[in-house]
Amino acid sequence: PTANPVFGPQPDSWDADSVMMPSVAAVDGGYWLLYAGKGEEYRIGAASSPDGVAWTREHPAPVIGAGIAGPWTGLSVGGPSLLAEPEGGLRAWFQGRGDGPMSIGLAASEDGLDWAPEDPEPVFAPGEEGAWDGTAVGHPEVLRTGDVYELWYSSSSQQVGYALSEDGLTWTRYCHNPVFLAQGKDSWELGATKSPEVVLLDGTYHLFFTAGGAGQWQVGHAASADGLRWSRSGEDPVLPAGEAGSWCEAGTSNATPLVEQDGTVTIWYTGISSGPSSLGVATVESWD
Repeated sequence: PTANPVFGPQPDSWDADSVMMPSVAAVDGGYWLLYAGKGEEYRIGAASSPDGVAWTREHPAPVIGAGIAGPWTGLSVGGPSLLAEPEGGLRAWFQGRGDGPMSIGLAASEDGLDWAPEDPEPVFAPGEEGAWDGTAVGHPEVLRTGDVYELWYSSSSQQVGYALSEDGLTWTRYCHNPVFLAQGKDSWELGATKSPEVVLLDGTYHLFFTAGGAGQWQVGHAASADGLRWSRSGEDPVLPAGEAGSWCEAGTSNATPLVEQDGTVTIWYTGISSGPSSLGVATVESWD
């Protein structure tokens, strides 16, 4: 849309350097956004919108700050995955970094502003030493399907894994992880993928993944019947980098989808440029 970017850094604020890693939930007839903002380090902020385009910051400070869950979050927090529970209340899984390897935690809130950890320790930590995810885990994406929570996550080896939980706190890894790997050097994906974002629509899982490496991250799409075995929709990114001089000239990433009440799917994503990163919005026109 010509309105992009729809949400950007705020000068002289804690998120003056960049805003990125959006996660959006439908709340009270509008939208609630958690995002990672960067000044010196990453923190998580909140904003609201009546239409998903015009956003208002809901607090002048981060709502999930460093140290929220103890020393393992002491340096930075980011990559939120926001979920509005059908019973009421909000939950957010997030990545934290501090006195140990990057891990994933969980916080809860009734109003989207006052967040408290459900566990002071990580709810999902790196795997065994030497494993594909043994160094760090992050970029959580959580869906609730019935009474089960499904988690897709990234590793420092730039691959995507999967886990299941009955409560969102205790997770069991899939025995055949990783479930999604980037294509090789002859592809735009350049052998690196991260930031899995998933939506379930009419029995099909849709994955928006970030791939390509630091030179130019871009967003691709794949579909699956079970969330484990994925087929790409094409050979090219679905949210490519923009033209030179544009707000996303250096790439796109972190594309979080949401099923609207009319069945359409809206995506909010990070646009990368030579300056600060900002957030844009797009609508899925076709899955082909």
